[in-house]
Amino acid sequence: MIKIGDFSKMAKVTIKALRYYDEIGLLKPSYIDRDTSYRYYETTQLTELSKIVLLRQIGVPIEDIIRYKKGTSLEEILKERRTAAIQNLENSKKQLLHIDYLLKEKEKIMDYQAIIKNVPECVVYFRQGIIKNFSEITSFIVDAEREVRENNPDIKIVEPNYCYIIYLDEEFYPKNMLIEYAEAVVKEGVASKNVQFKTVPETKVVSLLHKGSYNGLTDAYAYITKWIRENGYTIIDRPRERYIDGHWNNKKEEDWLTEIQFPIAK
Repeated sequence: MIKIGDFSKMAKVTIKALRYYDEIGLLKPSYIDRDTSYRYYETTQLTELSKIVLLRQIGVPIEDIIRYKKGTSLEEILKERRTAAIQNLENSKKQLLHIDYLLKEKEKIMDYQAIIKNVPECVVYFRQGIIKNFSEITSFIVDAEREVRENNPDIKIVEPNYCYIIYLDEEFYPKNMLIEYAEAVVKEGVASKNVQFKTVPETKVVSLLHKGSYNGLTDAYAYITKWIRENGYTIIDRPRERYIDGHWNNKKEEDWLTEIQFPIAK
């Protein structure tokens, strides 16, 4: 048998780690001297420890190694770890995109200009519904337009066009978001299953234009809400997002143009 110190040297594992593995039942000493409490190991345990070290190096949590020791197949655990590693990789890619955005656009917030304007009273057709994620916004809008034209073939859109999206949830949800899409028209038409009509009263808004990727909209919201607070206004309704230019007419994200409107009052 080998003393814990010598075993530690052979395995290239600290004594602290060996004691921890003993405490949690992952690798117990072959023998513990009752008088001195010295731990002793068999050379055959080096192979067992080597496998534990390897699993730890590839990120397998201690609890999963214990599962393996208790009978869960190594293949099952490794497949779970592979899935987790792929997810971590995707998350890292997203983080890199955000980092690159911040490095590239760190001065962009200084270019924002908030203005106050009145949006005239208008009649809109609108559709409310749940989308799984942001990528479904375009199809949601297209389906609304198709349905309204099926029941109102002669409907006329206001020029210049005015359309927007409102997020109706009480808090942010990255998935399964409840939204409302509205587009201004000359007059009310025939409502249908998913598309209704209403009159939106004249609204004073503070408006801000954001040029670039939607990833940067958080900066725009931060700027405009700070502006509202510092200038003594109160937000009286949900903000509206107008997608003026986007992927449907411009492949370059840096050229996308979004207007954010916050209804306000003094």
